[in-house]
Amino acid sequence: NAPSAMVSLLANREKTLNILDAVAAQAWLCAENAPEQCVVGGTAESIELVQQYCTQNQITAKRLRVPCAFHTPLLERTHEPLRTALEQIELGLPQKPYLSAT
Repeated sequence: NAPSAMVSLLANREKTLNILDAVAAQAWLCAENAPEQCVVGGTAESIELVQQYCTQNQITAKRLRVPCAFHTPLLERTHEPLRTALEQIELGLPQKPYLSAT
């Protein structure tokens, strides 16, 4: 269970994928938030390699303050514990009145 992290890059999809190929790390393209802005997630060690590569190549990279690397295969280990926890919750009709705008 290695720590994971995410970094935002001022780079398009193609450039981001080239960075990932160059560092050959356990990191994945997680999101394309804008034409020139992508997010990468992976092991903390891999994200450090991505950041070093970006620094050396004058590519803006900002580490995101998140607890883990969302949208990556690293989260697969959480599926079964989450499923087990959800199965123990008893669902039912609301007991208190509520107002909805939909």
